[in-house]
Amino acid sequence: MSTPSGSIAICAGPDCAKDRRKDFRRLRDGLGDCDVVTTKCMGVCHGPVAVLGADSERPVVVQRVRTAKQVKSLRRLARRGGDVPDRLRQVTKPKKRRTALARARAQIA
Repeated sequence: MSTPSGSIAICAGPDCAKDRRKDFRRLRDGLGDCDVVTTKCMGVCHGPVAVLGADSERPVVVQRVRTAKQVKSLRRLARRGGDVPDRLRQVTKPKKRRTALARARAQIA
C-alpha cells in the first residue's frame, strides 16, 4: 500500500501520553521536522497512536509506536511516502480505525 506524505496526528489521550510518557515524548520529539498535530484520545488505546495522511485516500493509522526505529520509520514514511514498513503496527479493527481517522481529521481541519 502506497502512502502519501502529510501531517501526522498523534494521540495525546491518557493511554498514549500520560501512562506512556517516555514513548509519547520519543514519538513527538522524533517527528520534530514533520508537521505534527496532537489530538485528544483517538480511541485505539494501544499507544502511542499516530495517523499519517488523515485527509488522503490511503491514510495510515499505527499503534504502539514505542521504539526509536519505529519513530524513524514513521518519519521516513511521512517524508517519502511508499509502503508501510512491517515494524509499524497498523490498526486493523475497522471501528477503531474509523474513530481514529475522524478524530485526526477534526483536529487537522
